[in-house]
Amino acid sequence: MGAKLRGSASNLLGSRRRAGKPPNPFTPGPGCLPPCLAGRDGQIRILTGKLLNQLSRRKPPPHDFAMVAQRGIGKTALLQWLQRQASGGGLRIVDLTPRELKDTRELMLQTLPPFINQTRRSASQGRLSPQAWRDAMGRAAQSQACLILADEAHHFRPDVAGGLFEGVQKMRGSGFPVALIIAGTPDTWSALVEAGVSFHSRLGKGRLSLDLLDEPASMQAVGEGLRASGLNI
Repeated sequence: MGAKLRGSASNLLGSRRRAGKPPNPFTPGPGCLPPCLAGRDGQIRILTGKLLNQLSRRKPPPHDFAMVAQRGIGKTALLQWLQRQASGGGLRIVDLTPRELKDTRELMLQTLPPFINQTRRSASQGRLSPQAWRDAMGRAAQSQACLILADEAHHFRPDVAGGLFEGVQKMRGSGFPVALIIAGTPDTWSALVEAGVSFHSRLGKGRLSLDLLDEPASMQAVGEGLRASGLNI
């Protein structure tokens, strides 16, 4: 299989060069979703069983989830897979960019459903309290379960991180189908400790370990990539 893949890859790359096309059929880049998530079956089982299935039944998951690893391991790709699955399942997705959240008010405005007009008007006048935010999020989640994703979580400001993690925990404790999953470098834990958030100690099986692919998974990833490029192997 290895020799066949190497020969197929060599032939494919040669034909692309002769045609003046980019030599890499996998279109690499930050967070690109590959043809298959090779070597991630364990994480996918957890995310499907403990997160997506719970939210689809209008129930909160048992805990939040985190993928913390060095860059280039595939955290963002797995988040994109999760977002695609959740959207297809009818969940409301809130995709946060931690670096751009300057305070808790901005956090609340970005996470509230757009149809809660009265709440948003109150927020624009500076009258949105954390309790009012949680109540509004909870009411909306009873109609449409909510999944909050935050990539590059090591960029969270301490006050924003505290407000988000504690808020989601309280919503989940009230039975609202709201869940949070974060991804970031190992600096994420330091950022959360600085915010006074004991998030990492409450994760349990929500801590999703991501390592470099082993040889069988690497071969699967290459094979599926070649097949996705139109090569029958």
